[in-house]
Parts: sequence; C-alpha cells; structure tokens
Amino acid sequence: MKFQALLPLFLLTAPMVAEEAKGIQNTPIYYSHSSEFINALAKDHKDGKYKSFLKSLDKNYKSANHKWQYNSLLEQRKEKADLLKQYDGQIENVKSSDPLKEKQDLLKRARDQKILKLCKKEGNSPFAVELKKNLQLSLSDAEQEGLNFYESLKNKFKGDGKTPLENQLIGLDIEFFLKSFELDLLLVNNKLDKETFQKRQCILELEKFSQMQMLCMEHKELQTHFEILSDLAPKLQMQGLIEEYLEKLGNGQINPQTDLDHKLKKVILSYQEEKTALLKKFFPK
Repeated sequence: MKFQALLPLFLLTAPMVAEEAKGIQNTPIYYSHSSEFINALAKDHKDGKYKSFLKSLDKNYKSANHKWQYNSLLEQRKEKADLLKQYDGQIENVKSSDPLKEKQDLLKRARDQKILKLCKKEGNSPFAVELKKNLQLSLSDAEQEGLNFYESLKNKFKGDGKTPLENQLIGLDIEFFLKSFELDLLLVNNKLDKETFQKRQCILELEKFSQMQMLCMEHKELQTHFEILSDLAPKLQMQGLIEEYLEKLGNGQINPQTDLDHKLKKVILSYQEEKTALLKKFFPK
C-alpha cells in the first residue's frame, strides 16, 4: 500500500483555503527534484540550517493562535476526525474489514498500473524513472504498521488519543498542520517562490517527525515505529511530492508541460472522479 493511499481524499489534511488560492502553476515544481534533493534537505535539517526559518514560523503560529485565527481550520479538522471516528465505530461494531479502504486500494492499484504502463512507453526520462521507482516502493509489515500509526495522527483531534502520549502526538500534528497553513499563506502572498515553498514544506515535515520521535523516547513500541520510519522518511517524502504533483496535474493546478504530463492528467482525472464517486457512495450527506 502506497503512502498517499492510506487515507480517504477528504481526510488529507492540507489547509484547503490557501490551496485553492494558489491557482494554476505553469512551471511544475517537481521536475527539478529527485531523491538526492530530499536527502540533501534531510541533512540540512539535521545540521540546523533551517533553525531560523522554523523559529520565525513558530513565532507567526503562536501569534495567530493567540488571536484565535485558526478557529475555522480547527473546526474543519474536528469535523473530519469525528466523521472518521463514526465510520471506524461502524466497522468495529460489525467486526468486518474496511470496505471503503479496500475499494480505495483497488482504485489506487488500477491507477498505478496505468501510470506504470505510461512510464514504460516513456523510456528512461528522469521523471518517468523517478515516478516508476516511487510507485513500486513496497513496505515491510513493520514499516507499514509504523506508517499507519504516524498517518493516523493526521486524522485525529485533541483528546482522541488512547493515551496521554498519543494525545501529545496529536497536539503536535495539529500544531504543524496549522504551521503548514502559515507556510501556504507566504506562498499565496508571493513572499516565497514555489521551490523555496516546497523545500520548507519538506523541512516542516522533518521537524514534526523529529519532535514526535523525541516525545516517544521513553515508549519502546512507539520509539521502534519512529526508528523504522526515520530510515524511510526521505523515500516517503519523495513519494509525497510525486503524489502532490499528480494530484495538482489532475485538478488543473499545474498545466501539462510534456506529452507524458497530458497522458498522466487523463489517468489522474479519471482516478479522482472515481474516488469522489466512491466517497459520495459511503458518505451521501
């Protein structure tokens, strides 16, 4: 199961208002990036080269939070968390598998097969090679378990955790969810170019992961999850960048630049329509 296929579309928690405001991007962000790009960012983060940025963003976040400027975003997140809890409760009550997740996985696998066929026809272009490599990334059971836990935090609200530690982790995820919104605003207001924005997106995720890992140092099971995921983080971030690119290509936020882009857009658009129809079937209201 792939990184972005873990959760329903409406539960991916990127701030929606700022995302809509970005409009169409004529120059694809992804094309200049690779696994080496992610590895270099991870090293820079570890070496403290982004401390000034993180401190400035933290200051903006605390100021806005003090003024209750995040209320609407927090309400959206709570609504999504409550909806997911309700759905999980229904699945648990009947002691069945998750039919929504199973159908989403089928749609995702079908989409990936279509993309891999396109990549095969494309040959050895850098983007096709990177795309194929990331779509074929497979995880061990232990890696998947750790990733499922980490991703599940994004779909919970304050107090939803089963333990005080999990609630601390959820609190951190909410904090970085809001900081991501602050970063979006900088892009919307033309205070960041697109490549700097994406670099800082990655740094923000690395910082969140690092802080969560420190919180779990005294908890053996959770610390094991984070130790496993720390080796995977660059690969997962690369996969996240590619999924973001494909999603924006499909919904028109990025204009196709190549023949492969045009073909990918058709595949992604069809996949998004199928996924939306599936969600409406499970959540008619």
